[in-house]
Amino acid sequence: TGNGFMHIQPSLVFAGDFNGVAVDADIGYVMSMEKEIEEEMMGQTVKYKLNPGDLIFATFNFGYKVNEMIKPSLMVSYVTGGDAAVEGETAEKTGQQWMVLGLDVDIKVNDMVNAYVGWGTPLDGMGTNLPYGYAVSGKNTYAGFMAFYAGAEGSF
Repeated sequence: TGNGFMHIQPSLVFAGDFNGVAVDADIGYVMSMEKEIEEEMMGQTVKYKLNPGDLIFATFNFGYKVNEMIKPSLMVSYVTGGDAAVEGETAEKTGQQWMVLGLDVDIKVNDMVNAYVGWGTPLDGMGTNLPYGYAVSGKNTYAGFMAFYAGAEGSF
């Protein structure tokens, strides 16, 4: 994944549309695999094994279909994780935690094409395949990380 580590990521997903109100929930666990790191430090090559720590996450999306074409959505995501391990030893106070918000608007162009714009980002949050919006709280994470995005998708 994006942070260079392999992960196993089981999750439970719920998606429903109730009279124009769309609700999506994703709750799961990210188990990180240890890997060998090689870095240059003060003119010497240093090798060590690192596991960035496991994560538990919950993401909720709430959307409302304004009409047949437009659906704005609010995303709230919370992630908490354990401490990293270097050479099998726990690195104290390295656990991660964050809560983020994101806002996007889906626009149905036709039956085959959808467009979207948003605030936050649907991209991999620190490489763990989790949505990452504007960080409103957290520790050992990006402070105030934010992006705007736009795109389109189609099915043929």
